[in-house]
Amino acid sequence: MRVSVVLPWFCLSCVQLQRGDDQLTVGDAQSGLNRLQNQSRAESSELNPNQPDVWTELRELRDMVVEQRVKLQFSQSQIEELKTENAALEGRVVSTEVGVEALREEHLRIPQNELEDITEVRAIWDSLFCL
Repeated sequence: MRVSVVLPWFCLSCVQLQRGDDQLTVGDAQSGLNRLQNQSRAESSELNPNQPDVWTELRELRDMVVEQRVKLQFSQSQIEELKTENAALEGRVVSTEVGVEALREEHLRIPQNELEDITEVRAIWDSLFCL
């Protein structure tokens, strides 16, 4: 396939040089390239109809890369959001742990006889107001 593209292109450039055109415009080069691509497609489809067209395959690959890039950007934004949420939850856990530790220390400072009194008062309360 490369030979079928390169050979006509080489011939086309030789013909243009033989014509004596000193100034080759971009439009001439682009139209020549388009003609070569069309010829190459026609030749490849004539030679082997089961062989996929290279240009079509390239376009499909490019589309797949663009799609993957979009998915990657979306995933990265989701990861950043989850990191922010995780940091906030870690802060809440730390503050809760500090609060629990403070309650433990306060509980240890209450004398044992006061705990017995609190337990007795609760038992009386439950017997009077609970059904």
